[in-house]
Amino acid sequence: MEVRILSPAQMNRLKQLTKLGLVTLASSFVLFATFKIPTAYACSCMQPRPAIFSYFGYDDIFSGRVTEVTWSKPITSSMDPVKVSFEVYKSYKGVHDKKITITTASSEVSCGYEFQKGGEYMVYAYTDNGDLSVSLCSNTSLLSEGQKDILLFNILFFLGPVTPFLIIVLLILFIGYKIYRHPKKEVSP
Repeated sequence: MEVRILSPAQMNRLKQLTKLGLVTLASSFVLFATFKIPTAYACSCMQPRPAIFSYFGYDDIFSGRVTEVTWSKPITSSMDPVKVSFEVYKSYKGVHDKKITITTASSEVSCGYEFQKGGEYMVYAYTDNGDLSVSLCSNTSLLSEGQKDILLFNILFFLGPVTPFLIIVLLILFIGYKIYRHPKKEVSP
């Protein structure tokens, strides 16, 4: 094995290149540490709204069983629509037929709700380009998880057209009660 001895000029050049490499490495670290690369989320949802607000925030609310799930062919992206047919058990708002079809994106990655054939659901749908649609961010859930909503909707359904007026009156009474029970405390000098 041959050992080669570097000249003083070559040694200086090697030292300069080593320093330059270390400076480049340190600068890269500082840049990456300073400029945080944002995390990308495919589908982010806010927390579901309480049922009372959902009642007024969706076009159609119903409970039912999935009878058919039809995928578009060929599937080219997670945004491709899936048609989901339901046998409607009970309509709480909007739906007037015993059978209905809604659309959703084909994957949760694109905020689609993944319905299972034969599954029973509490569905919150909105109108999108003339079609009823559901997203992962809606309050849609398994029927077994929507029992509190069903109880509230049965009460609203029973009250009928007086519901909005009644809610406003109850809200005003509640706020008035809170103000009356907790008046502002005077600050002493």
